[in-house]
Amino acid sequence: MEDSGKEIQVYVIDDQLLICDILCEMIKTISGLSLVGGSTSGIEALEKMCRKKPDIALIDLKLRDENGFELVRTIKERIPGIKILILSGYFNATLVGQAVKYGASGYLTKNLKIDEISLAIKTIWTNTSFYLPEDCGVNLDDVMMEQRLYPGQYAVTRREMEILMLIAREFSTKEISEKLGISEKTVRNHKSHIMQKLNIKSDAGLVKYAYHMAFI
Repeated sequence: MEDSGKEIQVYVIDDQLLICDILCEMIKTISGLSLVGGSTSGIEALEKMCRKKPDIALIDLKLRDENGFELVRTIKERIPGIKILILSGYFNATLVGQAVKYGASGYLTKNLKIDEISLAIKTIWTNTSFYLPEDCGVNLDDVMMEQRLYPGQYAVTRREMEILMLIAREFSTKEISEKLGISEKTVRNHKSHIMQKLNIKSDAGLVKYAYHMAFI
């Protein structure tokens, strides 16, 4: 257990300026927490957090300049010991499974009260287990079991995720090839692998999945 007398240093990331400001002001009012910064940009947030080394990062998944899950992974790689709390407008077992995979320590929806956010932050700081609200309708044990039984669902690589997001934004194979600096054949191969892993049969299915996962 962490030192209970230490103020928990929190950094907030949400691409909507109003929401980011509200969350920052909310953190300031909670006893035992200390706000060390807030950003609407994932890239800016990563740079600042690497300097400030917060204890907790409160992150919205849907960012304009960065995929939320990729940001979680990068933060965990660069700031050892930091704990990540996802705060999102999207919530289902698949998203929770992705959060577990990428290293988040908890997952909340945005319709919670301030005391529930406070509880989540303090819980993940003093406990290494994953935090979910009791009434969220998702059983964490079921999520972990699904990961063990169907690991392919959570095995999309970083490159495949980049391609998936570009497909969802209606980039053609040629445009994806040019943007990523790879051949059109490589793009098609990646696309085929994504569809096999996710058991998706069409481009429309890929777009639907990307939206479902808050990638777009």
